[in-house]
Order: sequence, then C-alpha cells, then structure tokens
Amino acid sequence: MKPVTVIRWLATGGGVLMLLQALWIPAKAELAQHLIANAYAAGLSDGRPHPPWPWADTWPVARLSVPRLARESYVLADASGRTLAFGPGLIGGPPAAGAGLSVAGHRDTHFAFLGELRAGDEMIWEDRFGTRRFRLQRRQIADVRQHQLATPGSGELQLSTCWPLTDWQPGGPLRLVWTAVESDEAALGGSATSSRVTVGVRLQNAQEMDSVIRRGAHT
Repeated sequence: MKPVTVIRWLATGGGVLMLLQALWIPAKAELAQHLIANAYAAGLSDGRPHPPWPWADTWPVARLSVPRLARESYVLADASGRTLAFGPGLIGGPPAAGAGLSVAGHRDTHFAFLGELRAGDEMIWEDRFGTRRFRLQRRQIADVRQHQLATPGSGELQLSTCWPLTDWQPGGPLRLVWTAVESDEAALGGSATSSRVTVGVRLQNAQEMDSVIRRGAHT
C-alpha cells in the first residue's frame, strides 16, 4: 500500500473517531440526566440516597426549577469536581428542613442559565421535605481571593458559578452569586393581601438593586 494511501486512511479514521467522540459526549450527558432523574424519584419514594449508577459517589437531593426560563436541574449531594460534571452540587452536605441552601454549578453547562436570571424570578426547590419557593433578590460578583462566599442564612438560596460566563479558561477567582429569599407568599399560602403587597415591594427593591449592580459591572 502506498504511503499516501495509508495517510489518507489514517486521516479518515481519525476524523471518524473525532465525530464519534463528539456524538458520544452529549449522548452520555443525556443518559446521565435520565439516570439521575430516576434516582431522584426513587429517593423521594423511600427517603434514602440512590446513586444514579453503581459506581457514583453522589446522588440527587433536590430538583431546582426556574419557571420563567422553563429550566430544571437536579441538584447532587456535593460540589466536588466529579459531581459538577453531571449537575449542580449542594455545598455543605445534605439539606435540612428550612435551612439555607448553597448550590454551585459550571458556567458552561448546568448553570449557564445564571446569566439569564433577573431579580424577582421565582425559584422552586423540591426535596424529600417538600416544596419551597424563593424569589431572587440580589446579584453580586465575588472575588474568592479576598473572602469566602457568605453562608446563606435560614430561608435563603444561593446559586454560584465562575465569572465571567464567557471566559474560556476554567476556574478563576471571580464568582457570579445570586441570592434568593424564601417567598412569604409560599409560607402563607398567598391568601393575605398584605403578604402580596410586601412581596411586591421586595421585588421592586430587588429589581432596583439588580439594575444598580448591572450598571456597575459595565463601568
């Protein structure tokens, strides 16, 4: 066989392998999400941890939804590098009923939608304790070289990812942090007029704060 023919065969084979790899990665991610969803449903049924596959060292603990964006993510039990490859991870161990929640995720996959969030967006957290509803209130850019991210208080939900969202280099010291507060409407059933007025005022203040932060980020 001529050397040129061999080179052509090798080039063709390499191209086929690259194509198969490109197709396999999204297929693997889709399969993983299906297995994680099944494990989450099993955990709701019996209240026990269910790893999505036999060798997994994590398991889904909650489902996080953003109705306005029609987004839904399964939150896994820790925020290690291995875990974040398959979904956002809960920082600080298993969630307790009514406790503050901190969740981290990769900016180029499961938490890419953090750039689309707006103050006032509703966040729905579902776990074995029930359903909690939050409203986004504040957005900030934090530098982890200067201080650690603040621990969310009771009734708060914190979402974080690397910043800038479009930076091609992994890691980096900056974090985009969104903080949501548990909705009074959810706690009171939304029946009291005073509760709706209070929430409306809070949302207005949150939107003003978000506007100020966004202007500051461009100066």
